[in-house]
Amino acid sequence: MKTMEEMYRFLTYVNSDMDYEMLKTFLMANGIPITRKEKGFGGPIRNIYMGNLGTANIEVYVDPENYDAAKALMETDFSELAEDAFDGGENPETKNDPEDSGDGDTTQ
Repeated sequence: MKTMEEMYRFLTYVNSDMDYEMLKTFLMANGIPITRKEKGFGGPIRNIYMGNLGTANIEVYVDPENYDAAKALMETDFSELAEDAFDGGENPETKNDPEDSGDGDTTQ
């Protein structure tokens, strides 16, 4: 039987279950499944004793054919998108609202 290291390629470490779930969601949204490995005192036992906020040191693995794409996604700088969203970007909720005059006045 092959070990995880033989079947998958190591991608990165994350420090908590929350970090793992965010990375998993991001990569899965881009078509890249991931898996995890914890050594020692980890997983459900760690959560019982320390809760979800304890340091986890989770190893994240991907299929070897997805490694380059996953690494590239992780290195993507999304700061420009965040700046656009918070600095004068159009509000998608009022974009097509005929009652919105665009002056920020919400009184009728």
